[in-house]
Amino acid sequence: MNLKEFLIEKQIIVTDLTTKQDFFKTIADLAFENNILSDKEEVILGLNERESKGSTGLLDGFAIPHAQTPSIKKAAVVIVKSTNKVGWESLDGEPINTAICLLVPKSQAGTTHIDFLTEISKLLMDDDFRANLNKLNDSHSIYEAFLSQF
Repeated sequence: MNLKEFLIEKQIIVTDLTTKQDFFKTIADLAFENNILSDKEEVILGLNERESKGSTGLLDGFAIPHAQTPSIKKAAVVIVKSTNKVGWESLDGEPINTAICLLVPKSQAGTTHIDFLTEISKLLMDDDFRANLNKLNDSHSIYEAFLSQF
């Protein structure tokens, strides 16, 4: 799987957020604007349901929230970076500032979803990649950082 097919620069935003729900709303809004989904509330509910099963917070300020709902029209990656650290249960116990969200149609739940998680996890295991992403503060630079890995 090549994530480049599922991530475009318009699906990345850097903004000022203060809660996990702000992240989920921003993800849904951005995905809706990019014709990825038809029902924002359903996707927010899906993100919350997934989070209730176990936190998607990782290390060094990153989380990989994900949802699979019927209203998701096409598989996509949406990246939201906050200018603030936001409370989020994470593996290192620290707040997060970057959510790399995977949105997958319910019909692709077993295949595309697992492939997405595998690829994003591999990228985020790279200490240098995480450190570089944490320094970037604009959509274009974040997009270029991901492109350089594909």
